[in-house]
Amino acid sequence: MSSIQEILIVEDDTKKISDIRSFFNNEVNFKSNLTIKKSFRGGLKALRFKKFDLIILDMTIPKWEDDLVGDSVEYESFGGFNLLKEMKRKSITTPTILITMFREFGSDENYISLSKINELCEQNFTFYLGLVYYSSGSNTWINDLKGLL
Repeated sequence: MSSIQEILIVEDDTKKISDIRSFFNNEVNFKSNLTIKKSFRGGLKALRFKKFDLIILDMTIPKWEDDLVGDSVEYESFGGFNLLKEMKRKSITTPTILITMFREFGSDENYISLSKINELCEQNFTFYLGLVYYSSGSNTWINDLKGLL
């Protein structure tokens, strides 16, 4: 994947965005344009107007960019998965990597583990490259992400 010019990062956590940006600038030395969107709708809108070579997608993201202001941010636990479904529905096949700092999602009857999310993505999305578990206190995610590129 050395010809990656345009990367879309759909992520709302400032520290994670900074770490991912550093990863692409320092670890793999890609000279790519990074577009950052911080919500489900922001990511979907970006995909409508621009062609990307790679998507780095968080699993739990706000629904709207406007939600990021104030104390009442409405998160979508399966936002990343739902964005993948929208991409498939719209025939957008940009290679995509999920990156998350949670090991489980939802609750009660909607509970799903990280490994099950990965399995569902592998089964349903041909453009899905894999999943990376991110932790700001560990560098393991760096090698995991490198291995998917």
